Amino acid sequence: MIFSLGWIDGEIRPVGELAVSALDRTVLYGLGAFETVRLHGGRPFLFDRHLARLRRSLASVGLPRPASPSWQRRPTRRPRCAA
Repeated sequence: MIFSLGWIDGEIRPVGELAVSALDRTVLYGLGAFETVRLHGGRPFLFDRHLARLRRSLASVGLPRPASPSWQRRPTRRPRCAA
């Protein structure tokens, strides 16, 4: 599956517009955390639990939470992906 959209800095954008600094610690040292969110009817299921796990994962590898509070908002729309 090839994705046409991605989420970065709290915004959904075309993948061609996504960029990460070469000096980012995730790039330099392979640090990172992710959380997969299941959708039911296009809505996130148990979203608050996913956020809590993500916060713990970020803390465990010494990564700060994003400065923007938008990463904590419930998604209001489901990204469409090209198949």
